[in-house]
Amino acid sequence: MSAYEKNYKNASFESGKNMYKATLCISCHSMNGEGGVSGPELTQIGSRFTVDAIGEAIINPSGTIGDRYQYSNYYLSDGSVVTGIAINEDENNIEVSISPFATDITVNVRKDKLKKIELSKISPMPSGLINRLNEQELADLIAYMLSTGDPKKMKK
Repeated sequence: MSAYEKNYKNASFESGKNMYKATLCISCHSMNGEGGVSGPELTQIGSRFTVDAIGEAIINPSGTIGDRYQYSNYYLSDGSVVTGIAINEDENNIEVSISPFATDITVNVRKDKLKKIELSKISPMPSGLINRLNEQELADLIAYMLSTGDPKKMKK
């Protein structure tokens, strides 16, 4: 039995809800239509992933990155690199969103200055957001996500 599963049995909905907000999950992820849109929607997370898989994804967000959320590195002729996700493109420019917390922060990349584009191996979800959580608080967070924000759906 993993530490997640062991602590999951005593999970607190209210603590999990507080951890969801305190660790900024709500900034990028939505659940039941509430929250950000730059990360995967979490309402059905419990039907797709195990407790352990969710815990691992939170601890190591770069372990597996969904195609829809993977950033690219745009290498420019002046030696600079822009990292983000393309949100608009025309024949001359690529508009790149560079912040998962504020998708309206963009950089315009001119195609005539672009040397190459590579997929980033680093998730836009920052690692370390849960570093201050203890094992029980992490289990509370996972249980809250699995409940889809509904205390009646808390599994014990």
